[in-house]
Parts: sequence; structure tokens; C-alpha cells
Amino acid sequence: MKKIFHGFPFSTISTVLWCILNESFEPFVLVTGLLLGYFSLFLGRVFLGFPLDTITYSVNILKFIKYLSVLIFNIYKSSIKCILLIIKGQSNVEIISSKINVKSEWRKVLLSNSVTMTPGTITIDYLEDTILVLTNSDDSDSITTDFESNL
Repeated sequence: MKKIFHGFPFSTISTVLWCILNESFEPFVLVTGLLLGYFSLFLGRVFLGFPLDTITYSVNILKFIKYLSVLIFNIYKSSIKCILLIIKGQSNVEIISSKINVKSEWRKVLLSNSVTMTPGTITIDYLEDTILVLTNSDDSDSITTDFESNL
């Protein structure tokens, strides 16, 4: 019974994502999402050998909301910039390296995923203090600066 309650937050998040993907919050879809969430926890325990519901990260909610708003703003800003570059025919694709000041491994992954989610940039690799990015913009300094300051 205790394992059921430990898996409830993960299963709830999975259910919400399932309902969004199905574009419906009908009772059948809700129950299916809950069952799939618990089933994925079960598969994680069986095949990965450790309970996925005990993995925790401490996240400051205000900092997360701030980072999410910066990410959404940069996605829209980059998409407008990419559209203008493509319409004008001035797309200049190049690989750049940018210094980063992120120490934690999961924050490096978060930074590289955020850079990849913005239109016109793809993270190729990240090293100790450098991130390699394929970009179609010539503004290489601002690619990681906004994200880094909010990590």
C-alpha cells in the first residue's frame, strides 16, 4: 500500500501528460493514464532494478517558473529571428563554442536541452566548461547567456 502512495505523484504527472496527448480529460482517459503511470513504475522497478518513485530532486518553484518563462520567451524570440533569416535568405549555419559556468551535470543537460529547444540551435556536445552548438544565427554570445543566468 505504501508503494502505491509513493508512486502517486509520478502517476499523476503521467496522467496529466496522457490526457494532454489524448486531448481529453474524460474518465476513461484519466483511469487509463493512472494505470499506465503505475505500470511504467512497475516496469522501472523490474527492468531497471531500482524504484523510480524514490528519485527526488529539490527544485525551487519560483526559480523553475522564472526559468520556464525565460525559456518560452527565448523560444518565441528565436523563432521570429529564424523566420526573418529564412525569408531574407541570410541563414548562416555554423558551429560555435560557448563557455558555460554550470557545474552540476543535470544542469548541463538542462542547458543543452533548452538550447536545442530554441529554434535555430542544436546542441552538439558539452564538455567541462564549453558547449558546442550548431546555429543559423551570428549572435553566438546570447545563445546560452539567458539560460545560464537562470539555472
